[in-house]
Amino acid sequence: MRRVLVVLVVLGWWAALQAAASRGAVEPGQTWLLGSRATLYRDGTQVALRPGDRFEAAKVEGQWAFGRCRRGEASVEGRLPVAALATALTAERFEALRAAMTTYVYSDDEAARGEAAQAIRRFRRAGFPLMELAASRVGGLAEAAPAGEQQLTVQVGRDVEGEYYLALPRGYDASKTYPLIVTFHGMGGDGTYYRHWNAGDARARQTCILVSPTSTAAGRRTWWEDESGALILEAIRATMRDYSVDPWRVYAEGFSMGGIASTFWSQTWPDRFGAIGAQATCYWRRRRDVAGSVENMRLVPAFLAVGENDNPANVRAFKRLAGELGRLKTPHVFKLLEDTGHEFGGQEEALLAFLLKYRRTLTPRAIAYNYYEWIAGTLRPEWVYWLRIHDASDKARIEAQVRANTITIKTERVRRFDVFLDDRLVDLDRPVSVLVNGKTVHMGPVERDVFLMLEVIRETGDRARLFAAKVEVVLR
Repeated sequence: MRRVLVVLVVLGWWAALQAAASRGAVEPGQTWLLGSRATLYRDGTQVALRPGDRFEAAKVEGQWAFGRCRRGEASVEGRLPVAALATALTAERFEALRAAMTTYVYSDDEAARGEAAQAIRRFRRAGFPLMELAASRVGGLAEAAPAGEQQLTVQVGRDVEGEYYLALPRGYDASKTYPLIVTFHGMGGDGTYYRHWNAGDARARQTCILVSPTSTAAGRRTWWEDESGALILEAIRATMRDYSVDPWRVYAEGFSMGGIASTFWSQTWPDRFGAIGAQATCYWRRRRDVAGSVENMRLVPAFLAVGENDNPANVRAFKRLAGELGRLKTPHVFKLLEDTGHEFGGQEEALLAFLLKYRRTLTPRAIAYNYYEWIAGTLRPEWVYWLRIHDASDKARIEAQVRANTITIKTERVRRFDVFLDDRLVDLDRPVSVLVNGKTVHMGPVERDVFLMLEVIRETGDRARLFAAKVEVVLR
């Protein structure tokens, strides 16, 4: 209901905003969000600015605006050509646009979504940037964040209710963004596992949002059944929707059976996590499991730790996994903990420091993904970075490579998929060529569509998945 009311307010503002939206004069005291790249000049040096940076105007002299530019917590003072603000939005106009996009993405009221779409079209006709500037920030941030942990439930299957715990960092401020760590408990445990981050001086409780699901399996003995997978995705989606998550800094870690979960789901959904941690046990205990599965997570850095006195099978599995990651040149740390058995503790600071070094990879210029034999359930990975697979069988494989504006794809046992594009991957102002198994399936322009991008965010709950165009591929 709150989002519906926001849209009505936005539409009520429109008459007043439209006059201001005609690229009026820059005035001291205004805050602008940049819609394109620009250069800030400071003491003979130049600072490159990018879409989404905030510029706080202090004074205006001729063709120059003097003030402070902010990116996250960093700031720098200097002068900016007034012309650089031609594609920018004032903070007030940005909030109106963000509110409309938030309603379009998250509301279940179709009338409200229709009104939001009209508002978005008006901004588009006015020439404002609608892609990364606003879409990366859609979400209905909680007005009053709870101080303690929350125990939440969600329907994840017929007659199956999933549970997860949510803990916000101490001093949570919705005007800032925070990394998100998904934690996986061991066999027989539950979502309170995240509390291990309370130990010692673990900075995660001050700096990160923690989401900790409880396995839906009988006896909480596995993590890979369909309902647990659905629970993980829904917990991430709901947290991104309601809280100030940095969508590029999403991580996973787990202990014992939870280490199996972090490795299993990262090679199933390699574009969901910026990095992972696995403690005491990992998924690949058999040699034949390793090569294809690990290749899937080639772009997911991993922190691996196992006690030297743990089950020898666990130690061997970690050594094989570390060896495969080394062969693939995937950043990783492998720790064989002295005088330690099947346990994990005291490594939280090292784990956190490792995770926070990395950001998610969503637009790699080379992809290789294997559909291995599934061990349980019917859930299949659908999104593989910028590819969306609609029809593939076990032992399928897809490879893709981008060179300039040409995309070359090879497939085995894949029958239908979409190629999603954005300006980080190709130049959408120029023709794009897509070749599949040696045949050209598309050659020509691909139009940007802000509503396609918003529908992807609505479906996936992933605010970093800013794909504005697509090419559909059907193989015979």
